Amino acid sequence: MTGDANETTTAPSADLRRAWHSRLAQARANQMSDILIVQCSLHWLRPPWLTFRNELDEALLHLSLRQPDPPRITRLVLLNLPVIDEAGRSTEALRPCFEEWRSRMAAGFHLLHRPSGQAPVVQRLIVPTRRFNTPVPDLVAIRRHGQWTDPGQVGEILGLLATPGATSPLAGYHMTWDRATSDADPSVHL
Repeated sequence: MTGDANETTTAPSADLRRAWHSRLAQARANQMSDILIVQCSLHWLRPPWLTFRNELDEALLHLSLRQPDPPRITRLVLLNLPVIDEAGRSTEALRPCFEEWRSRMAAGFHLLHRPSGQAPVVQRLIVPTRRFNTPVPDLVAIRRHGQWTDPGQVGEILGLLATPGATSPLAGYHMTWDRATSDADPSVHL
């Protein structure tokens, strides 16, 4: 292992940004029932991707608050941060960003959860903790009139989400609130 995971990272390409923003713009403009977001690559945790990640988080928040009928949003992210990335570099430098993003998603779940409506669902993909390897590509897909925009990839991901033990849900109790024991006893804070 040489260097760290931030060493050779580049910002998301203009084409990638345009494609994701275009798909989310379609979601805002059209009546659709579902949005599936997969963000399992380690790029999302690297500093050059922070602005893009925040833009997408904000767009998903606005879609979640749409009235009267917000879409069902399912997001797939990593459960844990592997020790080394796909190039054999340490990921320790990514840990603060990983923890912050996970806390922010848990806070969003907690704040948007309402018995009468749909809160966004965040599923965490369980990957080996030693070396990074994810079986799914990053994507944003929408379903309108029963049809997914990327049916082949979406089918694989939905199959993975339905596989027992492949994912774990993220919920409001994953927030640390004010001390390290919050995950151990979430009832203290809720």
